[in-house]
Amino acid sequence: MLKCIRPHSDMRHICPPLAVARHALAPFVGSLALIVASAAAQAQGVATRDVELLATAGRNPVATIRKGAPITTGKASGAYVQSTVDGWIAAALLGGARDSFALTVKPGGAVRLRSSANAQAAIVADLRGGMGLNEIERQGAWVHIRRTGWLPAKAVSAPAAESASPSSGTTPATTAPVPAQGATAAPTAPAGPDTTRNGLVLTPAVQTAIAASPGGDRLGSLGPGARATVTGRERGWVRVQVEGWVREADLSVADTALRGSLSAADLRADPDGTAGRLVHWEVEVLAHQVADPLRKGLADQEPYLLAQGPSGENALLYLAIPPTLAVTAREIPDLGRAIITARVRSGRSEPVGIPVLELLTIVGR
Repeated sequence: MLKCIRPHSDMRHICPPLAVARHALAPFVGSLALIVASAAAQAQGVATRDVELLATAGRNPVATIRKGAPITTGKASGAYVQSTVDGWIAAALLGGARDSFALTVKPGGAVRLRSSANAQAAIVADLRGGMGLNEIERQGAWVHIRRTGWLPAKAVSAPAAESASPSSGTTPATTAPVPAQGATAAPTAPAGPDTTRNGLVLTPAVQTAIAASPGGDRLGSLGPGARATVTGRERGWVRVQVEGWVREADLSVADTALRGSLSAADLRADPDGTAGRLVHWEVEVLAHQVADPLRKGLADQEPYLLAQGPSGENALLYLAIPPTLAVTAREIPDLGRAIITARVRSGRSEPVGIPVLELLTIVGR
């Protein structure tokens, strides 16, 4: 224990160790204050609807945050709040550095950001090609990334679990203001679109058209007995979500990158420029294979199809098979034909220059 001989003397002279300790701790106390202030400036919330993440307050969308996604908020700027989202993305879908970001999303269609390193995990956001990302960590073929941008403040709210005090056990009541005596209370204006009945499941009473927007182009129709979940309302219309089944052979990826057709020769001629692009081809499956370390465009032991195509070309192709398509791919026999939608991983892989593509869909002919 430190003992001072003359307690009424100048402590700096009588107890030099105490004075040294006080000055040594000063920087740490200041740093602690900054950490507490920084934590107080941030808050955890969730996206209340599907909403675009903007690079700057009010402009330059870079991603679409899914409803319910966890968000860390920071400072505000007008009607916008600084927002950070993080999640996991397949490493094969990422490109090199851009501006101040360590990684970018490869060009092509929207890439899904997931809550964990699993292709079946919940989708947190849809990332646009070319957007910058910061890397947190890696797990095998997955990368944990983070991106800060701006969201409308009204699109972010605190999680329901945090809306009440944990110790109270009850939800705090909201007290409405009482108008002054003799005054008439003004009607409350709606804060935005009516969402009070969102999530309600409805069924059509008659054959009902589905439109792209209220009064817009017809997309299809729903028959009596179909189940539709309400997700929004506007001008007497409801936006609905419907689950059903269609033949995979009748579908293609909805992406503008598919409008310009690419050949296998295009991939080999411009391997960097075509990486991340989507193709929709008919190919011939030559054999089911498992990759070895010599094939640099494929991970060791990654399953793939050795194929030939597209139609009109005799080029060899490596078609990497994701776990979600393993069963479907096995059903296609050697020398069978298939319609594929795939993303270009490498336009010219080592050692022999064969293009490597990642399957998104595959349907036997």
